[in-house]
Amino acid sequence: MSAVPVPPWEIQLATVCWVGAVSAGGVETVLGAADALSTGSAPVPAVMAGMALRAVLFTGVLAAASQLWNGRGWARGALAVLVGGLATMTLLSGPVGWLLDGAPWSAVHLDPGFVSLAAVRSVHVLAVWAAIVLMFRPAASVYLRPS
Repeated sequence: MSAVPVPPWEIQLATVCWVGAVSAGGVETVLGAADALSTGSAPVPAVMAGMALRAVLFTGVLAAASQLWNGRGWARGALAVLVGGLATMTLLSGPVGWLLDGAPWSAVHLDPGFVSLAAVRSVHVLAVWAAIVLMFRPAASVYLRPS
């Protein structure tokens, strides 16, 4: 029986960052759902469908992160492209679009809901990008290289 190799610290920390990103995404989902339901800006079935979709996506990210921990190189590519690329674009498209539309900074309502959501989304995006940087460090590349 061969011993299972211990992942390098870069992979270990990248995995922790993926778990942190999913956790922040979960909080972000709950905050968004609470806002939509309290303001009536979305019907309950739509909010529930969005939450279910995010639960599936978060489960996929955690599954891929566990494969990353286990040395599966495909997981790095999947996480980098699907989460680092596509998902990050969806997270940033709203705020960037708002700014590109010429909305004035004075239109930002710094109420507790906005501040909370902005803080959680910032943690979410930073955790994703930290994980991506860590996944592509030299020691991570050696660990993920097919044997």
